[in-house]
Amino acid sequence: MFQSITEDLVKHLDSNGELIPIASVIESSEVDVLSIVKIVKSSWMPFFKRERYRPTEIKLQELLQSGDTVDFGETCHKPIGDVDMYQEGQGIVGLQCNEQFIGDAEVNMEVVRTESTSKIEVETVSMSRDRIHHVLKNSTVNEEHYLIQKMKKSKQVMRLAVVYKVLKVKNPVTLRRMTRGEGHMSISACSLATMFAGGRVANVIKLKLEAGCVLGFGVYPLPLTKTEAQLEEGCLCTLNPSPLDKVPEGLRLSVQHLLQVAGLDRVEDFDCLNLLKPLGLLVGTLADLGKETVTLIMGLDSEVRGQVAELVEAVLERVCSGDGGDLQWSERFSRNTVTVADGMLMSCGLNLGEDLGSPGAPDVALLALYIALQGIGMLFVM
Repeated sequence: MFQSITEDLVKHLDSNGELIPIASVIESSEVDVLSIVKIVKSSWMPFFKRERYRPTEIKLQELLQSGDTVDFGETCHKPIGDVDMYQEGQGIVGLQCNEQFIGDAEVNMEVVRTESTSKIEVETVSMSRDRIHHVLKNSTVNEEHYLIQKMKKSKQVMRLAVVYKVLKVKNPVTLRRMTRGEGHMSISACSLATMFAGGRVANVIKLKLEAGCVLGFGVYPLPLTKTEAQLEEGCLCTLNPSPLDKVPEGLRLSVQHLLQVAGLDRVEDFDCLNLLKPLGLLVGTLADLGKETVTLIMGLDSEVRGQVAELVEAVLERVCSGDGGDLQWSERFSRNTVTVADGMLMSCGLNLGEDLGSPGAPDVALLALYIALQGIGMLFVM
């Protein structure tokens, strides 16, 4: 809830894309002007060049050599205005089937999610980037600081940056999310018995934030290079025996078969990174989507899952081609396929009728959903 609110606020208040939304309430308490953040690369979608920003409790002054006189100047406070937010999303999932041995089955589910906030007074607090650049140019960075050493030795941390601007709330704020759901299921088994089931559920979550809570931040990269303890990608395992040698002999044949199915049977030609990339991509995708979406995917039969995958692929191709014309998906796919796909997209925070990215930069959740559908479909075929 907190992340979706910050993403929407930053998107509407910062048209230049200068600010990065805060991901959690805990991170919000750690970020302020002159805080250091780690810029971490995505380990499961490197081709998409996704970066994540991880705040630390370290201030820029702590990275400079002791004894240096540092004057960053005054911070600038700029009121933005008042914001009221209310948004509602609705998803409907319906599925009908007729199997010879099962009989008739029908499942319908409707979920309505409402998010709102009390009035938010927003301001920016910033420091001149030119001033920060001048301080860094005339100061000596302590290369022995543990955070810099960790950055140099880590393959995930790309670089460090300093926060020069934050978007804050000036007043206490209450976030509220209400989810209402209603479901119906009926099964007729071989015309001998009929079962009906239905139910409603409502869930309300409230989160109160104190004044001064940070919603987003802008960063200035530090001029530090990673020169120590670096391992070039592809160097691992090249001088070691085959990874299969570490597998117990009783399991080795089964592991070889699994690798053959995954197209990785010639493991001697792969280093550790190449061996793990396909599986890591799928596992990382599933983790990023979350339990709700993965459960929906796993609950579909192979035929419906394949049809939904085709629809999502068509949506992805449409986004990448830049075709902005209106398209009725029901003209290309069955009603069941469209409703199931629409419900699945909603679980990812997406909607068929909304903007899902631009050419060369489709929405990350849409791309993850496509990878998950294709990957799980291939595993079931195997």
